[in-house]
Amino acid sequence: MKLSLALLAAALSSSSAFTAIGNDGPRTVTQLNERQPIMAGNWKMNPATEADALNLANGFTALLTELEDTCAMDDVEGCTEVVLFPPFPFISKVKDVVDKVGITVGAQQVYYEDKGAFTGSVAATMVKSVGCEYVLCGHSERRSLFSDSDANINAKVKKVLEFGMKPILCIGETQEEYDLGITQEVCAMQVSKDLAGVSKEAMKDVVIAYEPVWAIGTGLVCEADAANDVHKFVRTVLTKMYDDEVAQSTRIQYGGSVTPESVDGLMAMSDVDGCLVGGASLFADKFARICNFQKE
Repeated sequence: MKLSLALLAAALSSSSAFTAIGNDGPRTVTQLNERQPIMAGNWKMNPATEADALNLANGFTALLTELEDTCAMDDVEGCTEVVLFPPFPFISKVKDVVDKVGITVGAQQVYYEDKGAFTGSVAATMVKSVGCEYVLCGHSERRSLFSDSDANINAKVKKVLEFGMKPILCIGETQEEYDLGITQEVCAMQVSKDLAGVSKEAMKDVVIAYEPVWAIGTGLVCEADAANDVHKFVRTVLTKMYDDEVAQSTRIQYGGSVTPESVDGLMAMSDVDGCLVGGASLFADKFARICNFQKE
């Protein structure tokens, strides 16, 4: 795959979101709030072959190699954490490629049982054993296409935490719910049900991703300030469930057709701590630009 460095080079010509706290460079809003930014690339059921997956991973890694402050999960505070979610067959080999620059890998989903006659399912122990540190829980496509209920999502969140991994809990309203004006009610219900029984201590390992379903792959746009309002509302829900400390420390990503053109506006918002990226993460230069967002 022939990859262009032009887009990233342009991004690097100005101040970078990868500037570590303590340096003289500008810091992002999320860094000022002491929540480490987190960018995640969900490859979904792409690409077609292992060779394509490795080409993509190598291309993306080559771009990020130019940056000094790409972080592994538990490294220096203040830099941007990057996580990739390849399909199951590609996880191990993609991890071998990206691990050297501190990029973390995760699983797109797991089942809540540890083992048994569950054909086609994958256990948390399995993805943990191949190096996954994150697991997506409750992605809108799992909810809508595979009838993933809030009870099942809650069981998966707790199973992921049980085995020392970090869930990214996806929430968000459908087009119909958006049109009815019940975005807050839907998000509050999902957060409350999906985090039921999760302790305050465990919340340090939970990331929430707000993904308005109507803005995913539809061409419709959720404006940055509207997304930020939902994120702020989610923090009020967390305050009621736990306390203000949890609400203010929990990282909340935005997911909904994030592009290089929209990321800077999103990351300028006070309560947007990163992005869960779908289609754009399948292009090394686009995702590198998103990870290297610029503060407006």
